[in-house]
Parts: sequence; structure tokens; C-alpha cells
Amino acid sequence: MNRFVRPDTAIVTLANGDTLVVKKRLNTGETRALRAAILNGDATQSQADRAAYAVVVAYLLDWTISDNGRPVVIRDQAADVVRSVLDSLDYDSFVEIANAIHEHVEQQKAARDAEKKTANTATESPQISPLPSVAVGVTNG
Repeated sequence: MNRFVRPDTAIVTLANGDTLVVKKRLNTGETRALRAAILNGDATQSQADRAAYAVVVAYLLDWTISDNGRPVVIRDQAADVVRSVLDSLDYDSFVEIANAIHEHVEQQKAARDAEKKTANTATESPQISPLPSVAVGVTNG
């Protein structure tokens, strides 16, 4: 098991065929930033709404979503720009994106959990036999 997070991506497809490019998983720094965004986000939102929003911003790298046929570019944009673009979506579209990313996160977590179980069930080395003197009860003295 590698303890370092690779910058791998996955493609998530939405109901209408639009696609999202998302991070497969977050590293420690990205996870800390996500948690900070949840705790310190917009106080007018519920914690659940802040969490959904923060997860989308943390994982979303790119998409094929357009506005009247014109591509809406979010790749390599600052988080504030991505948040602004997300805020201009209709609410149902945002919920669909948030749910798709949440499902992706849960699938990745299940895959890592399965990997850990497989790694933990590897065959163990046989136990070392005791010294012959211990086996027959010989003592010093």
C-alpha cells in the first residue's frame, strides 16, 4: 500500500452525458483545506450545505458543462473562480454534481477499504519454534 496520494483523476458522467473530471482522492493538505472550508464557510448555510459545496470545490478539476453552447472553463482556475461558477448554476444542476461527486468519493473509499482488507489478510510467516532448551524445560542454574 502506497502512503502517498498520486494526483490521479476519474471521469464522472452526469445524467445528460456531461462529464466531470475529479480527483480520485485528496491528500492531507487538500483534506485539511476541505475541513477548514466546512468549518469556516458561509455561516448562512447549514453545515450539510457547506460540506457538499466544499467537497465539490475540493474534488472538481474540470467538466464539459457549457452555457448555451459555450464551454465554461474551470480547469486550473482558482477556488474562488470555481465557487463563483458553481454559484451561477441552477440549484438542481449543482445538486446533481454534488451527488455525483459524493458517490465517487464513497466508491473510492470502498475500494481503499477493500484494498486494506486484502493487505491485512496476507499470509503470515510461520511462528518460530522455541529453543530446544525451552521446549524440554531445561533451566539455568
